[in-house]
Amino acid sequence: MIFHRQLVKHALSHTPAITREQLIRASVEKRASASGIAFPSPQPHAHAWRAEAGFTLLEMIVATMVFSMVILSASMGFYAVYSSWSRLQLRSHTLDRLLMIDRIVDSAFRNAIPFTWVNDLDTPKKAKQIFFGNKDRITLAYPHRVGDPTDGAIRFLTLYLDGEGHLVAEYRKTPIVSWNQDETGLMRDILSEDVASLTFFYAKRTENKLNPADRIEWVDDWAWDVDNTSFPLAIQLTIQWNDGTKESWLRRTAGAGFYESLGKAPDAQASTPSDKSKPEDEK
Repeated sequence: MIFHRQLVKHALSHTPAITREQLIRASVEKRASASGIAFPSPQPHAHAWRAEAGFTLLEMIVATMVFSMVILSASMGFYAVYSSWSRLQLRSHTLDRLLMIDRIVDSAFRNAIPFTWVNDLDTPKKAKQIFFGNKDRITLAYPHRVGDPTDGAIRFLTLYLDGEGHLVAEYRKTPIVSWNQDETGLMRDILSEDVASLTFFYAKRTENKLNPADRIEWVDDWAWDVDNTSFPLAIQLTIQWNDGTKESWLRRTAGAGFYESLGKAPDAQASTPSDKSKPEDEK
């Protein structure tokens, strides 16, 4: 018996922990068997069985539903933020293009003045108005601020729609005339893109004898008179874009002062002294 204990002790001191437990269990089982005691066999713990079994189907369904709801909520929030940002960008772009056109209209149309230039092709040579206006193109002169004395105080401008849907502005410090296509010194800017149509209208004073008060006629093609003295009272610009939006600008020109009558109609007949001296019941 003493020898057996020494042997077990020696084996335990030179055996790993797992083997040591096995030897102890074997020794205890041997003693219990010698004493007639039944030693129970080891049973797996409940938590070990649970770990091997994993999640139940109901737990998986609930977890999937919760995860889907979280993803859906996050997606809806992201879409709302993106939609708001897109609308803001669209409105900002629309406002920028309208402001750019509005600045051109205010500076050019409102200050448009008559300006004559000699046509070298005529015989004899004579001065002609450079103003040109039809339904989809306009050329005019207007005074502007002088930043550099060499630029001069008058700017010459042409607005038209090219074949690619661009509203184009061409300008320079020397006259742009219809009878000379020289592009020396010509600068070109694109004011707006995706333009579907461009329309100009011009206010013209007429000699309406039947109704003197109705003296304004709107035309889409400006024709000069013989002595080149007429000038549009006002200019209207209408632009329609490919997205369906449509805007109009109407400005009275500075050259409209040519027709100023100081509140008196040009065709009004002056009253004679004899008329003034008559009593009201005798007139």
